[in-house]
Amino acid sequence: MHIQTPLTYPDGGRVDVFVIERNGQYIVTDYGEALGWFSRQVDDLHLPPDIELYRGRLVLRCENPEDLGEVVQRFAQAIADI
Repeated sequence: MHIQTPLTYPDGGRVDVFVIERNGQYIVTDYGEALGWFSRQVDDLHLPPDIELYRGRLVLRCENPEDLGEVVQRFAQAIADI
């Protein structure tokens, strides 16, 4: 599922996130978009502890579908705040 958020990168580009279901768990990711953008901007990223770098993309895992809305919002905000 593709979600366009109202949040933006400093250059005005929109922060988009994607939700994937795998093995009963939801994974919220950006498919590497933030890292690609930020790698051109900064040398040192400070990620929140619950967001991991996995195979070149940022990932936040969610096991409870009822929490998915909050997790998507928190993930997108963390990207916008980096």
